[in-house]
Amino acid sequence: MGKWTRRAFITTGLVAGGGVIVGVALRPGNQIKDLAGKVGEEGGQLVHSYVKIDTDNTITAIIPHSEMGQGVQTALGQMLAEELDADWENLLTEEAPALGEYSTYSAGRRYLLAGIDFPEILIPTVDGAMMRVADSLNMQITGGSMSVRTTGALAMRIAGAATREMLEEAAASLWGVPISEVTTENSYLIHAVTNRREPYATFASTIAEMTPSQTPTFKDPSDYKIVGTHKPRRDIPAKVDGSLKFALDVRLPDMLYASVIRSPVSGGSVVLFDEAAALAIDGVVDVIKIPESTIGNAFGGTYSGETVAVVADSYWTANLAIKELDVQWSKTGFESVSSDSIFAQFDRDITSRIERQTDRVEGEADSVFSTAAKIIDADYHVPYLAHTCMEPLNATANVRDGNAEVWVGCQNPLGFRRDVAVVLGLEEEAVTLHNHAMGGGFGRKARPDYAIQAAQISQAVGRPVQLIWSREEDVRQDFYRPAVQSDSGQHSMRITIYSLGKILTPTRMTQIEAPLIPYAVPAQDIGYVSSPTHVPFGAWRSVDHSQHGFFTESFIDEAAMRREKIHSSFVRSS
Repeated sequence: MGKWTRRAFITTGLVAGGGVIVGVALRPGNQIKDLAGKVGEEGGQLVHSYVKIDTDNTITAIIPHSEMGQGVQTALGQMLAEELDADWENLLTEEAPALGEYSTYSAGRRYLLAGIDFPEILIPTVDGAMMRVADSLNMQITGGSMSVRTTGALAMRIAGAATREMLEEAAASLWGVPISEVTTENSYLIHAVTNRREPYATFASTIAEMTPSQTPTFKDPSDYKIVGTHKPRRDIPAKVDGSLKFALDVRLPDMLYASVIRSPVSGGSVVLFDEAAALAIDGVVDVIKIPESTIGNAFGGTYSGETVAVVADSYWTANLAIKELDVQWSKTGFESVSSDSIFAQFDRDITSRIERQTDRVEGEADSVFSTAAKIIDADYHVPYLAHTCMEPLNATANVRDGNAEVWVGCQNPLGFRRDVAVVLGLEEEAVTLHNHAMGGGFGRKARPDYAIQAAQISQAVGRPVQLIWSREEDVRQDFYRPAVQSDSGQHSMRITIYSLGKILTPTRMTQIEAPLIPYAVPAQDIGYVSSPTHVPFGAWRSVDHSQHGFFTESFIDEAAMRREKIHSSFVRSS
């Protein structure tokens, strides 16, 4: 049993509502009855939220994270298969549906409760509480490089080990032998004394009625056969032969296609457009103005400003017609803003040091600077960058009779489902979302604007609609990697970061990685100055290291050059 610490006791009370009695009601328990008929299109017995066993002894790992080329389904499948002692060659992976049972609660546990050593008896309560929190926040998020270290470590391993323990218990009961004599190997149960062997499938229906443990015993790493070994990605064959289905591959009866355009300046509203010019093109069905939507999800709001959509019998026609609209947009006051003016603003704000906030202080930076014989100063800046995923933004929606069905590739299926429901005025249960593999996501596909637009257009025309963003629109209307500026000084380091000034709770999006300098600098003063702009920003692959890592390493290089040393020798000698 884990150590009963005061912090664990207090935190458990806060999370679980103040007691074991309440905590029991919060425990995850056996959820498979609630999932009956909702998971997967193929056969097989659901024996755990994350595990199916088919009659031919094929194991399917149900993965609650989106595949966008990073290999998450293979990695998490390995972690589950290892603890389950499954035959890797007969293990499949399947993406979990957009349901609360597959909220990524383990991410919340990892980040909100990190470092707390909970007593074993309370772990089910804590997990149940975090599941409720994640479900209420519509969190089914793939991002932040967290899938393996959160869901893998705190959900898939537990699911595999818990399922293995239930199988061992069921076999021991059927065979009338001590459970200590039952072992597992390659999806088979083995009686060590008689060498009797039965496939996992024999016991699937039995363990489906059992309640999995939240605190199973894990395998010793020295016994690993799957984790830590190279395994070909599960999606390689389908990518090679073209059978892997992306959202762009969706085809529905009576389906139309749409292209959209928004103001080139964020927040602009439609003043006037030439609808007749677009409708005169053969194949164009309708021209629709979509109202502004600023609904928020776990990654922030969607988009600001109105949208005009052209609906046609092909995407080519819709995108051709949208260029004929000649849309006139309202003035926002930001028409003259440029990259140069934004960085000039950053310079003014950092020089004035108005409301500078401190992220990290170590040692006496002021004293070191005041007595230093030489101070090295450097200024760096990086621009706003569009994600430009290889696969363009797209979504297909069919809204009719008070229900909506959406096919999309996204990084937060539960959040997208909720947002579509809210904008359409539907209950969440009336929205079905099918998430597909993505040709890159990088943080952009955590924002639901394109899925919401597809649903709004389908609702307006009363037919299925596939929306595809043009590459031009994708670049113009991104949630960009933030532009950031930094100035630095060393051997003491004083770093001040210019940023966009929008605050996220509990951390600021562009300062998250700034304090994490990987060097033992004896005196540090790291802070930031807010400098808001109108440009929408969003998550970016590597989180903030693509900015702050560049700043830090470039400055170390400059300091090394002043001492006529190379980077590595300078770091070792400083």
